[in-house]
Amino acid sequence: FNSDLYRWDKIKEPFLRRFTQAAAEARVPVVLGGHSIVAGGLMALVESFEAKRQNPQCR
Repeated sequence: FNSDLYRWDKIKEPFLRRFTQAAAEARVPVVLGGHSIVAGGLMALVESFEAKRQNPQCR
C-alpha cells in the first residue's frame, strides 16, 4: 500500500520505488491502487443486475 499512498521512500524494490516517485511527482494526476475502486464498482454492478433479474420492475 505504500505505492498507493506515494510513499516511495518506504518501498524496497527499485523499479516500484522509481515508478511510485514518478507517479507522485507527475504534472498530471496519477491514481495508484485503483484495483480496489474497480472491484467495488464491479460488485455494485453485479448486485444491480441480480436485483433487476429478481425483480424486473426494479430500477
